[in-house]
Amino acid sequence: MHIKNKLYLIGANRLNCDLKKDNLMVRVGGGFEKFIEYVPKNHRYFERTLVVHMIKSGESLEWVLDALMNAKKIKNIMKGQDEPKNQQEDSNNIEELKKRVSSKSPKR
Repeated sequence: MHIKNKLYLIGANRLNCDLKKDNLMVRVGGGFEKFIEYVPKNHRYFERTLVVHMIKSGESLEWVLDALMNAKKIKNIMKGQDEPKNQQEDSNNIEELKKRVSSKSPKR
């Protein structure tokens, strides 16, 4: 999602993108990576990060994206509560959230 100028929201990251020699490049670390290679390689990480933000904040994907685009702090309603003890419990929470989100999504 375009934020401003060359700044885009890719997953939960605000990254600079630029055209170099007819290739869309993403600024990562100290260099650039081709967008067409970067996104497929990292898409599962992007999805997981967004879902974790949704779980921890108790907010919708739209709310989380708006907060990330506008560089707002995302509250953590889980502070002081039992956080997932292991990866399996975390995966179960993610699956539960996916079901809740898909049941609320308008049918296309």
